[in-house]
Amino acid sequence: MYSAVVEQRFRPTLFGEFAAHHEDGYWLNHDSGNGDANTVEGDPNAFLRNPTTFQSLTNFQPTTDAAGNLVNPNAGRTYTEVGWRRRSTDYKRNALRASLAYELELGRFGSHRFATMAQRQITDSTGGNEREVWLGAPFNTDPTNDANTVWRRHYATLGKSDTFAVPDYRWNPSLTMNYPGRATPLQNGWLQISAPTLTKQTIDSGLLAAQSYWFKRRVVTTLGYRVDNLSQDRTDSVRDASGIWAGSLGIWKLDPTTKKNFEFTGRTKSFGVVVHPFGWLSLFANAAQNLGLPDFGQRVGPDGDVPPPPRSKGFDGGITLEAFQGKLVARLSYYKTTARDQLNGMGLPTAFTPRYNSVFAILDDPNGDRNTADRLYTPAQLAKFSELRPVAVANADTIDNISSGYEARVTANLSAGLRFILNYSYTNQDKVNSYPRTKLLWNQVYAFVADLQKANPNLDVNALAGS
Repeated sequence: MYSAVVEQRFRPTLFGEFAAHHEDGYWLNHDSGNGDANTVEGDPNAFLRNPTTFQSLTNFQPTTDAAGNLVNPNAGRTYTEVGWRRRSTDYKRNALRASLAYELELGRFGSHRFATMAQRQITDSTGGNEREVWLGAPFNTDPTNDANTVWRRHYATLGKSDTFAVPDYRWNPSLTMNYPGRATPLQNGWLQISAPTLTKQTIDSGLLAAQSYWFKRRVVTTLGYRVDNLSQDRTDSVRDASGIWAGSLGIWKLDPTTKKNFEFTGRTKSFGVVVHPFGWLSLFANAAQNLGLPDFGQRVGPDGDVPPPPRSKGFDGGITLEAFQGKLVARLSYYKTTARDQLNGMGLPTAFTPRYNSVFAILDDPNGDRNTADRLYTPAQLAKFSELRPVAVANADTIDNISSGYEARVTANLSAGLRFILNYSYTNQDKVNSYPRTKLLWNQVYAFVADLQKANPNLDVNALAGS
């Protein structure tokens, strides 16, 4: 990150500034299975299951009993088990800004200060959310299904804290396994759980603000207006079932032919006033309204639509009292803010969307033989539910925040070097209308599966392959 700023006083009442800013960054996060590593489980198996597929990654070789079963040396022991995930964001941002400030004295018509600003900001960013899997989708047609995940286990001894650890993928980063029925060995790798993002965002902004003093500075007013014009290019992803992924649902891959451009204009308006009816009394109030810029790099709803623009409005007001020539000051204020359609991605790309796609991968191929001839639903059955699609692509949803509160503050300036401050504040925040699209989607998933169970009463949905 670096910046360059040039400031110039053109006249005693006219000031200017020109600034350039560059910022780039890369964020990489490894997640040990969204908290699964915090669960300690026990191994009840006396024998290693599927002995024909057992392979040792070290020199360990299990013993066999008289019947030829592989004896599990860790039977009865406790362990942690995780499927690793990693998230990344790469971005570059450049901005140019020019601003002017002007002071104007009009005598009995008030004293005024004006400021204006123009800015262009360009941001290129890409992001993804990956999971460690066995390449080629060997165990389920959905490449990122749990059945294809590389599960790493670490055994521990109860009562010995130094034996507990998350099984780190870096202990054995490259895995190869000869699996019966496969022509080539299986290898591990990282795949996108949900559709990755690639965006270029250009924001042209303009601002105008004014502060005025009236009636011998007994009344102070502020006005502000800002406009932001957004132009954003977004490259979407498609499922690629070529190469080793033939016969599967395919992996998520950015497709340059899907590039789309979105444009939007957001505006912010604000007004404030302070009144000094007496030297010891001040009354103040401020109000603001904002129509923000949507993040076209995110996808909401069953079809991956662009998010709605965030909307907010706020108000604060209060009273200030002074006594003993300013040595004692008391202030009481109240505020309320309402923010609608605030974008939130927690849980969507890592849980809700992958789980949804896993459910439909099972319904498409209930016996796990990589053939959809036994699909459990028809297009007509699916069409009854407005939010359901064979593949989910959403990586975010919205939430509303309503906050209100008040604050009381008393300041006592007892001397030039001694001050006492008493402060009390109360805030109430309500998060409402959380994830409306996701809730509707999953309500319909449950209803859809229930309908399928009714249509197939002899079918145990929970026992389907990969569930």
